[in-house]
Amino acid sequence: MRFRSLASCVVLLTACSSRTELDVDEFDGGRDASADRASGVTGGNGRGGSGANGGGNPGGAGGGTGTTGGTGTTGVGGAGGGTGGATGGTGGIGGKGGTGGAGATGGTGGSGARSGGGGVAGDGGTGAVGGTGGVAGKGGTGGAAGSSGFAGRGASAGTGGFAGTGFAGTGGSAGSFPPPPDAGPGPPIPPWKDPTCPTGSGSPLLGTWVGYIENHKFSSGSDVVHLTISGADASSLCGTVTFGDNTPLGPPTNPDIGYPPGQDVTQQMPTLLPVERFAHTLLSGVVSGKRVRFQALGLEPWRVWCGMQKSYEVITQWSCLDGFFSQDWNNVDGAPNFCWSRSPKTGQEHMVDCGKAYACGAWMVCTCNQSGCGADTRYPLDFDGQFEAGDAHGSIVLYTQNGTQVYNVNLAKTD
Repeated sequence: MRFRSLASCVVLLTACSSRTELDVDEFDGGRDASADRASGVTGGNGRGGSGANGGGNPGGAGGGTGTTGGTGTTGVGGAGGGTGGATGGTGGIGGKGGTGGAGATGGTGGSGARSGGGGVAGDGGTGAVGGTGGVAGKGGTGGAAGSSGFAGRGASAGTGGFAGTGFAGTGGSAGSFPPPPDAGPGPPIPPWKDPTCPTGSGSPLLGTWVGYIENHKFSSGSDVVHLTISGADASSLCGTVTFGDNTPLGPPTNPDIGYPPGQDVTQQMPTLLPVERFAHTLLSGVVSGKRVRFQALGLEPWRVWCGMQKSYEVITQWSCLDGFFSQDWNNVDGAPNFCWSRSPKTGQEHMVDCGKAYACGAWMVCTCNQSGCGADTRYPLDFDGQFEAGDAHGSIVLYTQNGTQVYNVNLAKTD
């Protein structure tokens, strides 16, 4: 296309100029600019003239109202209205970014000029680097949203990439708590072995010996000791020893009632030992001339009673009580009025005999496992004495609030 005369006046900050006899369209490298504006098929670059570094048509008219390619069906958007004046003459305000080709339906906004490259954003009029940024070509007026196309982005946007899209990570699954520890199979039941009694009837040790413990009284206030030697020879012996009143203590009959019945639960273990009226078995009896040694076990009174108990798993241990115990105290005599067992699994409480509650929950007289219960073999009572001509003098180890203590024992044969 040829022009015989051309007069243009760019009102926005540029001067007027006139040219004649333009044989070729300098603004598009030889192609007709109007053809560029009309094609829109491939979204030709429509560079809109370089502006000859400020020599030609200042601002290059921004390539003409954004010749961003008609409807821009494939629209690189006509390079967003050319190179934006190619630094021409203060950039011509970037030729207003060619107004984004009025969006040419945005050249579908130049594929919304795809936000001008969104027409590659018209190369942003080369960011309208011309002419001090050319006020960035004023962004091509966004292509008037291109008939619902994506708004043409400002020329200065250049060919900016599209914002990356991503999906929010999904939350991790909730962690699981490890199962609570259990009691496992539990400890072994302590073995109780009845001693073998020596035979024979000629030992002077055979018979009953009665005496007292010096400077010590049992729970009842008594200090009496009854020793019965039922078998003896030159090296060993067997029999029983009873402390306090010699009236025999009957065996347990009810596993839900503490033993011995009426036991003072305000006392502490092991200071409440030995249990009075119970005939303790002589264990490890040794005879060496006139010297006699033997041992009794302080928890033997509960041997039968513990064997009657059912075992319960209470958190991490086995017990003869089915839960944790508590009590209501009587402020008059210091003894509990009522005792309770509370299940660790359900939290429910039920009343229990205080004698059993203390024996199982406080004194721990029984050792239990998943198979049952048995009396513990702790708290030995050791005796060592000299027997001669119907008299015996020796010592015994007993338990006090200050620990173990040795007491003198004096005995005399009664039959």
